[in-house]
Amino acid sequence: MQRFLHIIFLTVFVWGCNNDKQPNAGANYFGGTVINQTSDWVYLYSGETLIDSAFIDSTKSFMFALDNKKTGLFRFVIKPEYQYVFIEPGDSIMVYLNTLEFDESLAFSGRGGLKNNFLSEMFLENEEDSKDIIGYYQLPTESFIHKMDSLRDEKLQKFAALKKDITISDAFSKIAHGSMNFMNYRVRELYPFINTNHLESSFETLPSDYYKFREEIDVDDTLLSSYYSFKNYLMSYLNNISFFKCLADCKNHQHVPKFTYHHNLHKIEMIDSLIKNNQIRDMLLQESAFSFLKNEEDSMNINNYMAVFNKISKSSALDSKVKNMASKTLMLASGKVLPDFEVVDIEGRPFPMSRQFQNNPSVIFFWDSKYRKHFKNAHERIAELQKQFPNINFYGVSVSDNHEEWVAESKRNNLDPKNEFRALNFQKISEDLMINNLSKAYIVNQKGEILNASENFFDPAIERLLAEN
Repeated sequence: MQRFLHIIFLTVFVWGCNNDKQPNAGANYFGGTVINQTSDWVYLYSGETLIDSAFIDSTKSFMFALDNKKTGLFRFVIKPEYQYVFIEPGDSIMVYLNTLEFDESLAFSGRGGLKNNFLSEMFLENEEDSKDIIGYYQLPTESFIHKMDSLRDEKLQKFAALKKDITISDAFSKIAHGSMNFMNYRVRELYPFINTNHLESSFETLPSDYYKFREEIDVDDTLLSSYYSFKNYLMSYLNNISFFKCLADCKNHQHVPKFTYHHNLHKIEMIDSLIKNNQIRDMLLQESAFSFLKNEEDSMNINNYMAVFNKISKSSALDSKVKNMASKTLMLASGKVLPDFEVVDIEGRPFPMSRQFQNNPSVIFFWDSKYRKHFKNAHERIAELQKQFPNINFYGVSVSDNHEEWVAESKRNNLDPKNEFRALNFQKISEDLMINNLSKAYIVNQKGEILNASENFFDPAIERLLAEN
């Protein structure tokens, strides 16, 4: 009750009008209330461009005043989390959120609130649906299509109900349909990609209209360019068409696995030929290059890939980013010594992490108490691995910049002080070790040489790697 009274008070006080049907010729406003804040600032992005920042004041509130001529999907960031808000002329939107349950707690109000509550609901439903969809890939094609379309039909019914309550602009309709369709389309791209061998061995073929949905998609649509689901769809689409083009054109590479060097060359060539909008083209080239470089260990393949990439790229800024990424990748390849970094123990004594690499192979993983679910799952996962591989050392490194808070968190959760440390400068560590998410782990030998850099230590594949060492 207190939450909703606070929303109503702020909405009425600041804007007066909070009806989606009511016109408003004034400026656009976006503000809100943040409970259990993890940062003092909220950052607002249009695409990848930071357009403004707002301080979270003593009442746990923030406010942006925006150019009322702007329409689009904006990303608001309260580090380390982010989400989207759709704003168009006349909107005055309030958001309530609790960072402990960031996505689940989002509640929008004000003019434009209903639209954003719909997008938030679609996001959560897509996350829930994704858990079931994993099992759909094993279904025969017709059953798979029926399952996917049934999920989308439920969402379309909710959108039809929303249109009865408020006026829907063409721009919002496009974003809303993206929130309902892109997961469906992405999974439909993945189905034949995942089931290549099955479709061939069973002589099953896809229906002639299987890819008809592609006709609805404008790959150069700038309104959708920063939307995560649009970007995810495009990456799956490009993986699919580049792989099957390879199967058709490269007879001597028929059995090359997916996501290999050869496949990735096809992918950036397809981006070059299909995407005309420079902003979207550069975004996809960067995503593709980073994805390849994070998973490639062969220095010859990396150098050859970069030679092709440099011919395709038309952006010096992008060239610089990818070149820097390639250089770091080569430094972090298997057999290279892991760049050293400073940590402190529970007593506050600093030392180089390499000091721990003396007896057995080691796994280094990272955690942040702000991510409660990840913190819990990570330590449960490590406990399982420790039982399986008692001859391997497992070291947790907290990214916290507050020593007292880290010590309290460690003691509260009974973490072993012999195996848990705190990073002194995680920003530098994350850059040097290319840590883009906290599921990344490094496996090193007694000399500190990299045996493997796992993108996800929850992946069962890490057990095979540890068994080999």
